[in-house]
Amino acid sequence: MLNGKSTDVCFRSEKKPMDSRTVQLKSCCRCQTWKSRLKNPDGLRSPSSYATNISHIKVLYWTICLLVLLVKHGTCSISQTFYVEENTPVNTVIGQINIGGSNIRYSPPSIPNFDLSTANGVITVTGMLDREDRDIYKLYAVSGKRYVEVNIIVTDVNDNSPEFKLRPNVTSLTISEAAAQNYKTALGSVVDRDVGNNSTQGCEIVEGNVDGTFLLETSRQQGGLVLDLVVNNYELDYEVTPFYSLVLKAFDGGSPQRTSTIRINITVQDVNDNSPMFAHSHYSAHVPEDAKIGHVVMRVSATDIDSGRNGQVSYEVDYGYSDSQDTFQVNGTTGVIYVNQPLDYEGGHKLYKVVIKARDRGEHPLEDTTTVTINVTDVNDNPPDIDIHFLDNQDGLDKNVGHVMENEPPGGAYIARISVSDEDVSTPVVNVTLHGGEDYFGLVTRDNTVYLISLAGVVDREQTPVFNMKVTAVDSGDPPLRSEKSFTIIVDDVNDNVPHFQQKVYYADIQEVVPPESSVIQLTATDPDLGDNALLTYSIMNTPQTNSDWFQIDSRSGLITTKMRVDCETQSEPKLVVVATDSGQPALSGTTTVIIRIRDVNDNQPVFDQSFYNVTVLENMANGSCVLIVSGLHHVFHTLVFAVI
Repeated sequence: MLNGKSTDVCFRSEKKPMDSRTVQLKSCCRCQTWKSRLKNPDGLRSPSSYATNISHIKVLYWTICLLVLLVKHGTCSISQTFYVEENTPVNTVIGQINIGGSNIRYSPPSIPNFDLSTANGVITVTGMLDREDRDIYKLYAVSGKRYVEVNIIVTDVNDNSPEFKLRPNVTSLTISEAAAQNYKTALGSVVDRDVGNNSTQGCEIVEGNVDGTFLLETSRQQGGLVLDLVVNNYELDYEVTPFYSLVLKAFDGGSPQRTSTIRINITVQDVNDNSPMFAHSHYSAHVPEDAKIGHVVMRVSATDIDSGRNGQVSYEVDYGYSDSQDTFQVNGTTGVIYVNQPLDYEGGHKLYKVVIKARDRGEHPLEDTTTVTINVTDVNDNPPDIDIHFLDNQDGLDKNVGHVMENEPPGGAYIARISVSDEDVSTPVVNVTLHGGEDYFGLVTRDNTVYLISLAGVVDREQTPVFNMKVTAVDSGDPPLRSEKSFTIIVDDVNDNVPHFQQKVYYADIQEVVPPESSVIQLTATDPDLGDNALLTYSIMNTPQTNSDWFQIDSRSGLITTKMRVDCETQSEPKLVVVATDSGQPALSGTTTVIIRIRDVNDNQPVFDQSFYNVTVLENMANGSCVLIVSGLHHVFHTLVFAVI
């Protein structure tokens, strides 16, 4: 038989046949069940198995139908299997069914990709066979009382290459250089749709594995060949090899062999395993003592072969091991050392040892140190020093303020002592000058070192209460250096001014009916003196002849008010003498006159010359006859009007 082989198995039906209607009903029920599974083929794992199951279902359906007939009539059967390679050309005959007869029926009547001859049982390929889609075909052939169970098995050929099924993003890996030996990274797997030797047999690194750094471990599982990338007992070093590009090749066992490749890019992640390194362990430099703040002394440099923040170096002064505190500073980024505080050669600081620390910016920083010796060179940089000591300092902590009493005669006591010195011995002070003071003050000296400020004129505090002055000193250097110091002299007050009213006479008007405590006039006096010498109190000089006791004055504010009721008829213009007295020792006072005009009001009734009149009138007196003449008196108004009521 061509490309096939068969096995005969004979069996007969039971003697007691089943009722045909019963068999037909059962077969129909089973048929419906399989048709339902066809409509909902859950659980089928691949297109190939799905197609195979459909084929099996159809075969089972037709087998049931065929068995019904065989059971009814009784028959003998054999089993025959044919093998054919996938991709076999169309019209290739794979074999003949060993059944005999010329009128062969098939169940199912037809199968895809094959032609089933009803005349002689020859099976011919009619379509493209793909084992990966379907690997077995089942059918039954019936001729007379014989039937054959036919199995067509599609055998594999090596027509599929291995296929990489890697995990997401695994083609671009990042591995820390601190990864331990045998550190493992799961890559994924390699699958091959072929079977047997035609399936994937192995996978290896074929390119980019510098110094054998990595090892590819494989293990076979149901899903294919599982791949793990392992650090192969070799320490990763970012500074030596920061990047690997590995080519993996998977191969099967077919003939000819099929292979697939894939590239895995590995970036070695740097860790902070290298400390900064200075070019020299010791540096030296010179700087003049008059160098300004910010003056560059020198630059130190350290390098770190790590990358990113691990290789970024910053600089700082290690004050714990340096001679000075903050005299020199270093730029944290550039390593430039510069003057941070004024230098002074004469102060004894001629040599500085500065320890510079270089530190990287890693999570756990590493550092290195170097020592810089800085020599300070001398220059003429010291101006004269001026010290002022006031002999009568009343302001305590303020040493730049002195005092002088006004009206003090010239040539009296000295006000202040000025001492001038210069640390530069070769350039002594040659000129000291006093500025300000409007010629009221002068300088005297005997040795050109100590100077005294004396009073050269009489000062008046009310004209100039404060003198802002300064003294300058110039040394003999080339160029000469100059110093100056400012100070203040306050003129202390003497009670030499009397209180002063702006007017000699003040006038006020009030009505005679105003009640006591009524305001009359506000007076104000001034005193140009200071403090108690200008603190004024007011009083009214007692003058009974002017009725001064009618009034009173507030001693602090100078407000005059009525003390009692006033009477225009008694005194129409009282005169008051007001005195303003300061609180100085001795006290001084000033006076002014206040004339108060009292306006009269009609506060007195007319008075008859007698309180009762008795008159006798004749009954025959004519109209208009005089009966009585009365008279009255008023203190203010001389014209009176009389009426009978």
